[in-house]
Amino acid sequence: MIVLEQLKARYARYEQEARKAVLNAKPTDGLFGMGADPRKHPCHDQFYQDVAEWADTFEKTAPSAQAAADAVEWIIRAADSHRDEETYWYMYAAQVHARLLIPLMAPDRCASLVRWYDSAYPPIDRMPVQKELFRLLRKCSKAKK
Repeated sequence: MIVLEQLKARYARYEQEARKAVLNAKPTDGLFGMGADPRKHPCHDQFYQDVAEWADTFEKTAPSAQAAADAVEWIIRAADSHRDEETYWYMYAAQVHARLLIPLMAPDRCASLVRWYDSAYPPIDRMPVQKELFRLLRKCSKAKK
C-alpha cells in the first residue's frame, strides 16, 4: 500500500544524499564548471523522479480526500522548510507532482492551502509550475462543496 510515510522517506533519503554529496565535495568542485559539482549530483534528478513515481502510484490507489490533501501539503510545504539548503530548488520543482492529487482534495482544504501558498510563494517568486499549482488550488477551492 502506498502511504505518506513512503513519500516522507524519499524526501529524507534525498536530503541525506544531497548532504553527503556536499560533504564529499572538494572545495574547488564546481568551480568554473570543473570537478564533481554537488549541485549536479545524480541524487537531485533521482529525487525528482522518485516523487513523480510516488505521486503517480498514489493517485492510482484512489486515495481519500484527506490522504490526497496530506500528500499535497507535504509536497508543497517541503521546499519552504528548506529555503537556504542545497535541496530547496529540487523540492521546489517537485511541487509539480502535487497537481495529480489536488483535484482529489476537499475544497476547504484547498482554500486553506491557497492562503498559505500565497504568503509562502508570492506571485513575484513563482515559476510557471508554482503559478499552475496556485491556479489549480484556487480552482479546486471554489468547487461545489
